[in-house]
Amino acid sequence: MNEYKLYDSDLSYSTENREEQYEPQETKRPVVAIIAAIVLTAVFTVIICSVVFAVMASQFISSAAPVLRHNDSDSQRDDAPLVEESNSEGIPTAEKVLDNVVTVSINVMGGFLNNAATVCSGNGVFIRDGGYILTSAYILESQGNITVTLSNGEEYSASVLGTDEEKYISVLKIEKPDAVSANIGNSDDVHIGDRVIGVGNKLSDSFSNPITFGAVCAYDTDIALKDGTLVNAFQTDATALSGSIGGMLFNYKGELIGISTAKYAVSSSDIGLVTPINDLIEYANAIIDNTTVEKTKKLGISATDADYGVTIDNVSSGSLADKSGLKHGDLIIKINSRPVKTLAEIVKIKNSLSVGDEMIFTVYRNGDTLDINIILE
Repeated sequence: MNEYKLYDSDLSYSTENREEQYEPQETKRPVVAIIAAIVLTAVFTVIICSVVFAVMASQFISSAAPVLRHNDSDSQRDDAPLVEESNSEGIPTAEKVLDNVVTVSINVMGGFLNNAATVCSGNGVFIRDGGYILTSAYILESQGNITVTLSNGEEYSASVLGTDEEKYISVLKIEKPDAVSANIGNSDDVHIGDRVIGVGNKLSDSFSNPITFGAVCAYDTDIALKDGTLVNAFQTDATALSGSIGGMLFNYKGELIGISTAKYAVSSSDIGLVTPINDLIEYANAIIDNTTVEKTKKLGISATDADYGVTIDNVSSGSLADKSGLKHGDLIIKINSRPVKTLAEIVKIKNSLSVGDEMIFTVYRNGDTLDINIILE
């Protein structure tokens, strides 16, 4: 009996110890702590995101503010796109710029129904009140009737007042006494990085004279074309001028600063090249006023730069070069005893001389070295 009681007592003791040892712990406290941590993390995340968003929004608003208002500083290079009708300084809108630009089309009659067909199309710009239009001479290489279309859709027949073949420009005239000239800018004041407006050639009847915004990317001087013409050019990423014929370049004051005139060969279709207006306006005004700008005639050669000089590819019949005896295949190595390696150097020497001056060409021909004299006219 006692033995049983002892055993029972042992069991009872053992059971109590186990119950005390393995008493279940309270599980609610860790769950509450985890939930509280999650809530606090979410609150802090919302606060941080709100602060970051507020900072970004304030920066965006401050950076966008110049685009919405005119900058009153002296430099127009930081001005916004021309989106207002006009500001206190009278800067025109892009729409006003388009009023000065026209589409020039060459139309010919033909076909089964003898309908008019457009064989060439480009742009022009009013450069004097009364209907005087400056355009690229290349547009007029196609023969036909010349039609000028204004920005409002009005069409006029145009006549050619004159062409300057060296500058690749022509001046047209339409009978519109109230036509207003574009504001002519000073292209010498243009800097790389200046923002500009480009108006390109006609793309279709429903989408003509596209206008794009860009910047002046580079300024190239003394570019020698194969026919011996030396030109300067602005490069711009205003895409309306890429491959344009007679396309116009305006600064952000709405002033005309260039026109695409020559046939440039470029590797990138995203770059447009235009001739500075200062290089053209004197010759355009001379055509209108029926006066002349004194300059020497072209030499009449097309040439390619070579390793040891300049190789003549072609000599125009009746030109100064032809009359003097220069021939296809001649390698020009010196001009007036000065070594030359590029066509640009030859043209620069010519342009530094006057009518009546002499150019002595030292050429290599069939193993012999010859001196050929040209008197400039």
